[in-house]
Amino acid sequence: MLRLAVILLMVLSGPTYGAVVSDLYQGRVAIDNQSASAQSKAMGEALAQVLVKVRGKEDILSHPDTRRQLRNADELLSQYRFEQQQQQLFYLARFDQAKVNQLIRGAGFPIWGQRRPESLLWLALDPVDGERGLVSEYHHAGLVREFKEQARRRGIVLRLPLMDLTDVNRVSALDVWGRFIEHIQQSSERYQPQVVFSARMYPEVSDAENSESEQWRADWDMVLEEQFFQGYLLASNPDALARRLVNALANQLAEQYATGQVNGQSESLLMTFDNVTSLDSFVGISRVLSSLAVVSNVSLKHIQGAQASYEVGLLGSEQDLLQSLSLEPKIQRQRDNFGQPVTDNRFIWVNND
Repeated sequence: MLRLAVILLMVLSGPTYGAVVSDLYQGRVAIDNQSASAQSKAMGEALAQVLVKVRGKEDILSHPDTRRQLRNADELLSQYRFEQQQQQLFYLARFDQAKVNQLIRGAGFPIWGQRRPESLLWLALDPVDGERGLVSEYHHAGLVREFKEQARRRGIVLRLPLMDLTDVNRVSALDVWGRFIEHIQQSSERYQPQVVFSARMYPEVSDAENSESEQWRADWDMVLEEQFFQGYLLASNPDALARRLVNALANQLAEQYATGQVNGQSESLLMTFDNVTSLDSFVGISRVLSSLAVVSNVSLKHIQGAQASYEVGLLGSEQDLLQSLSLEPKIQRQRDNFGQPVTDNRFIWVNND
């Protein structure tokens, strides 16, 4: 059973931004053949994948409205195709974004937008037979593949360290095994992640009715913005444990970033931007704001010199909006002489083009 506990506050250094996940509304399911029955089953499974990715958590699948829609997934289907990878056939289905969002909000759940934080995973593995060490893509390809595939299914951005000479000289298996998270966080700065996730994975043998039974355990730590979480997970084998670790990470990220009111009227907020110097800037601001799951509508209200004000309709709170904007590299909050954000919703448009 997963247990989360906030045990300290730590401030990440320097501004970092999230990555855009482009396939949130597409599901990918292994399929045996192209028969109508096989396609119908795969379509429902693909829609379930999409709902979990967009909602951010699997609780969406237990709602009665969702269960009914999964039996009629074709009503939300936009297009589908088949893909052959080695000896396996896959069914790929893309679903209508507006209809999916409407279903999720109608069921009483928030939406997690396309820009999502990048997470860096440090994993120490104690195998049944072998030497304890840090997991890398070069020496643990199968296990890493499980992590990456589950991250794709959950719609999160997960990276592993390169484990080059720089990493090897900075972080050892002992650091991760000893859960020296502050040192691990400092050593992760070269990757500029928004989230540092570390875990130690090992077999745990218990004596059940005089016969030994083996299960695997992972003790994990997570630094997310100014918060620190930790917990543990159990599974029957390392691959299953890898999937559960990704689920724990995705669930915690969704708690932080999935936003939007599901009932009630939309509120509005006036936002003022500096450095708005061209037509592309006006369009860019509107496009970025409109892409956020917490925003319902955007309208330009006032222009004066290089400053522009927009009225923004919200599906959530102002804090939800600021949380979403923290992952956007193009929009930065105005700060005072002490480096603290100003409180009157003033922002800077960062035009790097």
